[in-house]
Amino acid sequence: MLSSIGMAKSTHICMGSEMMAEFGLSTKHLDCGMNSPQHDKSSDSYQTIDPIECCQNQFELVNNDGD
Repeated sequence: MLSSIGMAKSTHICMGSEMMAEFGLSTKHLDCGMNSPQHDKSSDSYQTIDPIECCQNQFELVNNDGD
């Protein structure tokens, strides 16, 4: 009997470094919070860091083929 078990590895990359990774039955959106509004204490304004320039998620499907 042949069976195949699949898992998804979701990895969050921030500023070029791996910040977190999780395994699960499906992919998961991981977030380090860098795309949240950051308050500039020197003024009364909020600055948003562009997550496209800073962060990305990578997904890999991992199969465990059993006999």
